Amino acid sequence: MWSLPWLLISCSPTDTGFGTAPGDSAVDSPTDSPVDTGPLPDLRGWAEPVGLPTLQGQPDVVWVTLDTLRADMLGSGHTPGLAALFASGLTLTRHQASSNWTSPTMTAILAGQDPLEVGYFPTRLSVVPDALRLVGQVLGEQGYETWACTTNGVLGDAQLTRDYDHLGGWSEDARADEHVSWCLENTYADLAQRTAPALIHTHFLDPHDAYRAPQELVEEVMLDLYGEVLEPLTLWGKTYELDTDRGAYAELELRWPEYDDDERTLLVRYLAAIYAAEVRFLDRELPALFDGLQALGVDLDQAVVMVATDHGEQLFERGHLTHARSAFAEETAALAWLRAPGGPVGVYEGQTTHRDLASLLYGMLGVTEDSASGLAALDGAPRITTGFQCAQGEHISPLHAGQQAWALHSGGVRLVGDVDGTRRLYDARSDPGEAVDVYGTWDADPALLAELEAAVDGVEAQALAGAQVCLE
Repeated sequence: MWSLPWLLISCSPTDTGFGTAPGDSAVDSPTDSPVDTGPLPDLRGWAEPVGLPTLQGQPDVVWVTLDTLRADMLGSGHTPGLAALFASGLTLTRHQASSNWTSPTMTAILAGQDPLEVGYFPTRLSVVPDALRLVGQVLGEQGYETWACTTNGVLGDAQLTRDYDHLGGWSEDARADEHVSWCLENTYADLAQRTAPALIHTHFLDPHDAYRAPQELVEEVMLDLYGEVLEPLTLWGKTYELDTDRGAYAELELRWPEYDDDERTLLVRYLAAIYAAEVRFLDRELPALFDGLQALGVDLDQAVVMVATDHGEQLFERGHLTHARSAFAEETAALAWLRAPGGPVGVYEGQTTHRDLASLLYGMLGVTEDSASGLAALDGAPRITTGFQCAQGEHISPLHAGQQAWALHSGGVRLVGDVDGTRRLYDARSDPGEAVDVYGTWDADPALLAELEAAVDGVEAQALAGAQVCLE
């Protein structure tokens, strides 16, 4: 059996365990003073090079992708299982999603290309290009037999699952435990009879809205966070069924500007609890997937195991709910981790992005793939990446203009550019909440700022050259 020590870590009754405290947000207090973090690391060269092994033979590859899991949930008390797993391999602690919704981020993960390269700017792709080489095709050409099981239909709609030999799942109403059982009993049932190395990709929709953890777990989390079980969420005489009604999330966001402080506090407390409960539920169900794969003949100690989240989730830190709203850390800071036989154990603090993950895998397997970024080993270089927001044809909130934006990152510095030409700059080393815009006053590294400016200018020029499908 390949299993992990599952430890329950309790939170303070007055703390959500992640993000900002209930009632606090960058929207409510945009001029909060930065946190004094002591001496700041140098923006270049502050991460030591980390070499990954070139593996002998063709080890199995187990890839788990988690939808909508905020990076700050790791170690928050809700993910002791993931925290224990991550302690057994290499955690990429400065990892950024390539966008803030599933299709472009999973494209970057599976293709090793930034969404800008693939064609998500200036358009909103429904289907990825036929010529795009995805990890299933690349490893299939190397002799791998490939499996995928997912609860997010977006992957199929965008044809990101087109190259797998065995494909299953698709029920977006399935909870994590039901998804694990389905994948093991159906999609992965023939793993024990295979005669080739395997690529096994499991994608969980959890903790995407609607948050639907079992009620007993919701109550457990509420007791951990607040010392009491909250009453069902009732605002303006309406009780919301947030475990089944996804449309309710859009309604709550639409009404956010009209709620008073007490109503906002109640809403944030309730959302934080039901979101955290679904995260905790997912965390507790993941061992069943790993144990089931082991029982089907996958030796996880000799396999390459990788875990990544596609993007995060906003819980009204900036006046919005869910994701595809902003280019800030709540939505774009991601988790990424890998473990390989003979590979490093620890953390890597250099900038990485989704587009790096496929090439890290290819480098360890000795696969040459031109479509990947070519990063065979982590080298500490600044990483500059793009992200954007798009209203997807709907203006669901007065605070959400539905315009594209781009965020470029290097060493904890984020330059955000909006399509209207606005620029904002945030230094997360001294301002972890990215609440203070220092554009026009920041002089810590003029050369880096010039590099970021040039990059965001290039992204904007490309977007403005085509049809503005994301603008109304």
